[in-house]
Amino acid sequence: MKKSKIVTTVLILSGVLMIIPGLMSLFAPEAFTSRNGIDIGGNLGLYNDYRGLGGILLGCGLSILLGAFRPNMAFTSTVVAAVVYSSFGLGRLVSIAMDGIPVKGMVAATVVECLIGVLAIWLLSRYRQPIQAA
Repeated sequence: MKKSKIVTTVLILSGVLMIIPGLMSLFAPEAFTSRNGIDIGGNLGLYNDYRGLGGILLGCGLSILLGAFRPNMAFTSTVVAAVVYSSFGLGRLVSIAMDGIPVKGMVAATVVECLIGVLAIWLLSRYRQPIQAA
């Protein structure tokens, strides 16, 4: 991937924006969910699900952030950002269509995830270097 300040900036921003909820979900799932009026207190199955999701978010966020500082990882990190953010955004849009509009925090997350997903896809098309024939 071509070296670019915009690629680096997007990878830092999207990595950090994924690491923070990853850590919160992994280590404080009740506090993480209560911000949006969701009470998971006492439900071990939900604790397990949120901690598992937190682990995925943390791992993906670290993978994305790594690409900002290791140029040889920038392409892979941008692909991870595109896939994860687009998937979350799409999943939330499906939920809105099928279940209705959730609380403001969830709507804001949907907008941010869709925007970062589209931005990461754009970066892939704009800054990807052509494959050299061997």
